[in-house]
Amino acid sequence: MDVYEKISGGEYVSAVPYPSRPPRPKILGMRISEIDEAEFSEAARAKKEYDISMQDYETAKKAHYADCAKLRAEFESDLIAHYELADHPKAQEALALAWDEGHSDGYEFVAEKFGKYAALMK
Repeated sequence: MDVYEKISGGEYVSAVPYPSRPPRPKILGMRISEIDEAEFSEAARAKKEYDISMQDYETAKKAHYADCAKLRAEFESDLIAHYELADHPKAQEALALAWDEGHSDGYEFVAEKFGKYAALMK
């Protein structure tokens, strides 16, 4: 499949969702002087639960970023192969320039920019 078809087909979009950050329990934002003895044990329990939720959140976030990095590497490899520049010494530099100029507008724009650089390198 062509790199442009993969872009339009969403094949470079991560299937691993970005997680939602768990809300911080209100009791953890209170000053120690504002908490009575009954609330103190509740605060300790809430802190443990929140810490576990944050660990799960960080793990899910790392999984999302790892999937995005894998897909980006696949995109870059496909793009270089599409323009038949696998052995060109400046292919990675051109790709870095295209990425810097276009990644905020999406893979299609990066591919368009890289295509312009590829034409100059052939």
